[in-house]
Amino acid sequence: MIKKMKENLLILLLNHEIPLLLHAGFLKSAPLMWAALGGAYSERSGVINIGLEGMMLIGAFAAAAGAWLTGNPWMGLALAGVSGCFAGLLHAWICLYWRADQIISGMGINLMAMGLTGFLLFRIFNARGNSPEVPKLPSWQGDIEIPSWISNIIFPLSVLHLLLILILAGTLLIFYRTRFGLRLRACGENPNAALSAGVKTNLYRYVAVGISGAMAGLGGAQLAISDVSQFSTGMSNGRGFVALAIL
Repeated sequence: MIKKMKENLLILLLNHEIPLLLHAGFLKSAPLMWAALGGAYSERSGVINIGLEGMMLIGAFAAAAGAWLTGNPWMGLALAGVSGCFAGLLHAWICLYWRADQIISGMGINLMAMGLTGFLLFRIFNARGNSPEVPKLPSWQGDIEIPSWISNIIFPLSVLHLLLILILAGTLLIFYRTRFGLRLRACGENPNAALSAGVKTNLYRYVAVGISGAMAGLGGAQLAISDVSQFSTGMSNGRGFVALAIL
């Protein structure tokens, strides 16, 4: 009797509880992975991007606003990447052109994002705290022949989950198998040697921090139009700082 109860409990855990827990962890880790991958580009170039939190928040708002105004979540996704990239380039411009402290600049980006998104939330949606429901990115249910407990862990997957896997593999190839990656790492590890080799270090840093902001913005889009379908004030909720710690 006890053995039968143990077997039933094991089946219950395998088919329901454990897949649910793993699936929730996979979903919640995706925005962190986006921001951490973006931060890796910035860190490799020699620029500390503590503004990942603000860039995620800007991306989340841009995704929700873009999807709301156009009725198309793909436009929201594109706007999230562009707005995050713009915030990254702003951070790079402040740090590289004006030679400001990178930590102070990043914190300024975070504070600006908190105030700006709260203001625009009221101006665009006429709401405080939460936006109305916006169009959401489609998800893939995975119509393939695999055991149910595996499908419960993996599916449903949004487009951003699939794109994240490709970006992760592409980042590894870029860093360690391309000339761009070699020069980018040289800019962060030994900028004088890179300069002596004719590498335009500031240009590489601008590109890297722009990529960093774009990826953080996509992480914000994951929160706003993939995991849920609305924007909330302070939606990033410290995930940018966690991503910075992951680095």
